[in-house]
Amino acid sequence: MYLAAALASFILLTGLLIDFARVAAFRKQLELAVKSGTRSVLSAYDPVVRERYGLFVRGGDSAIDLFRRAVEGNLRQGETGGFRFLDGRWENGDVTESRPLADHAVFRRQVAEEMKYRAPIDLALEMAARFRGLHGAVREAAATAGTLEQARKAYERRERALDDALRNQEAAGKAPVSAWRDLVPEPSADGGAMSAGRPRTVGEAVRMYADYAAKRAEDDARRARLAQWEERQKNGETDEPRPEPPLYEEATSAYERGVTELAERLRREAADLRADAEKAILEALSALEEAKAVNEEIRRIAAQNGAAGSSSGWDAGSAGDSSAMSGAEGLPVEEVRDLRRTVSELILEDSFFTEYEKELEAQLGDVRRMAADAERFAGIAAAAPGTAGLGAAMREQALALQRSYALCRSRYDAPGGEVIRRRREALEAHRSRDGERKALEREAREKMQSAAGLLRSIGNRKADGEQAERFRRAEEAAEANLARNQRQKEWARRAGPSDDPAEERDRALESAGGWLGALDQAAAGLRDDLFFSEYVAGRFTRFDPSLLRRLMGGDAALLDLSNQETEYILYGFREPAANLAAAYGEVFAFRLAVRTLEGLAESRSLGHPLVILAGATVYGVTRAAADLDRLIAADSVPLSKYVEVETRYADYLRLFLLLHGDSAAALARVIALIELNTGIAAERAFTYAGGEGSASLGLWFFPGIVKMLGTAGGWGGQVTGNRYVATYSADMGYQ
Repeated sequence: MYLAAALASFILLTGLLIDFARVAAFRKQLELAVKSGTRSVLSAYDPVVRERYGLFVRGGDSAIDLFRRAVEGNLRQGETGGFRFLDGRWENGDVTESRPLADHAVFRRQVAEEMKYRAPIDLALEMAARFRGLHGAVREAAATAGTLEQARKAYERRERALDDALRNQEAAGKAPVSAWRDLVPEPSADGGAMSAGRPRTVGEAVRMYADYAAKRAEDDARRARLAQWEERQKNGETDEPRPEPPLYEEATSAYERGVTELAERLRREAADLRADAEKAILEALSALEEAKAVNEEIRRIAAQNGAAGSSSGWDAGSAGDSSAMSGAEGLPVEEVRDLRRTVSELILEDSFFTEYEKELEAQLGDVRRMAADAERFAGIAAAAPGTAGLGAAMREQALALQRSYALCRSRYDAPGGEVIRRRREALEAHRSRDGERKALEREAREKMQSAAGLLRSIGNRKADGEQAERFRRAEEAAEANLARNQRQKEWARRAGPSDDPAEERDRALESAGGWLGALDQAAAGLRDDLFFSEYVAGRFTRFDPSLLRRLMGGDAALLDLSNQETEYILYGFREPAANLAAAYGEVFAFRLAVRTLEGLAESRSLGHPLVILAGATVYGVTRAAADLDRLIAADSVPLSKYVEVETRYADYLRLFLLLHGDSAAALARVIALIELNTGIAAERAFTYAGGEGSASLGLWFFPGIVKMLGTAGGWGGQVTGNRYVATYSADMGYQ
């Protein structure tokens, strides 16, 4: 009995251990089968997308069919028609596909996986070495051109203020001289006597006074005799003939009216002219103060760049810049940097402003003295009618007025006044190179207008209906992708090339610094932008420069989207030609930056800082336009006269891609192009699969006890009848 109980317990334990071993093996088999099934689902990728774009997305047979076949095949693996230790049976399963290529995060990971080995090698071999050292040199050129341009603007503000000062100074002197030109100077007050009449000038009033006094006295005597005769005749006391009446009433009355009017005019105009002169001189002093303040601004600019030989205006100790400078042999970095010191030549000495201020104050004093002399003469002249003893006083004051007037006329009458002439000569002395500078600026503007006209003419080309439709579809797909990724559309801005060469030069230097900086950062390990730029450059078409002449000749078929995918990704304009114009505009900007660097070095011999800047701009615009023509003709242009490396249109597009980076809009346009070119829907092009499968195993011994132990022991799964059922899941993706 005891032996039977022991044997039964042994058999029970052995059966349980056998079923336990079978369950454990079955669970492992099911786990591996589900993983294999999930891998099988992902093995069915789209071959077109993989071959053309290097990306993996789900394609081929139904995911659930692939999954089930793989799982069932694994469950039956190694079994024959004989004894089956693990008689597993497929129950059910499902596959969930997710993470479509339309998601930007997924797309970035796929691109990174595709490019992580190749892109850094391509960049190091093709781009970084080709443009090595140029970044630091262009930044020096930008700093120098920026300093000189800042000084130029300050210089022109100062000269405008000085012109305002001179203009007001001329007005303060010219107004009284012009107002009294017919009143004061001629004839001289100390000349011979004149017959009394209506005086029109100060000199006439003085020289007529003696004759007026004599005639008035004679007429007064005649009036007295006539009055006496009339009185005697009235009383019958005389039979003498009637005496002569006054003979000079007309002349004396004319003199009195004239001298009164002359006095009133002088008194009135003296007050007005003095007030106007004071206002003009105060405005001249204010303009002079403004010029002085701007001169101090130029002094500060010069002081900030006084140590240009030892400081480049940027952190030369940074790793990126140091590496950029390491390949700068042959580039005129030091020569360009030293040009910033020439700003000091534009500074005017403090004595210039001190002397000018004293000059204006002296002029105001001279005008005030003349006005005071006029008022004093007017007072005497107003008292002259009916008098006989003011001749000497009137002559003395008239001579004083004529002397002060002559002084103002000789000093301040424009344009021949001595003070005005000397002041104009003093201004022209430090403007001696302005004519040369302005001629160069006009030449630069003309050449810039020509280059801008070429770029605008590229952008004005019109596509036919079919080509425009492809761009419309691409734009709609890109906008839908942005909406899916919850990003706002980045509106493309068509600024176009500027006709102002200085504006375009500064913008070009800034942009080139950004492009080359992005290249340096990419070479130093910047990952996402580099991967994206190299991916686009390697997988998408770009417009062949040799086709541009045909396009300009009217071959609108060349505007098809298939010819300019890279340009569309970069700029995203709906008008096909606008993308080409934007690309060539940026190429021109880069070439302008490099050529301006050369121009600054080549123009050093011109001496004057602003002439150097103008000469460098002419050089830069001229050579950049020639570079554009050469690139269009031969798809090759030397990087610089100092660096014998040929660059191509594709090189510049790669630089621009680095700067613009993998923005949301650019990613959306790439995905839109993939959709258009392959016919797939990116939002259903899945890159991730999750498989879940359930299978059962028949239990050989004591299903109830196994169920009880399974529940208590944490085996997982469940027992249904005499079968053990387990479920496993697996998640996998292409990246």
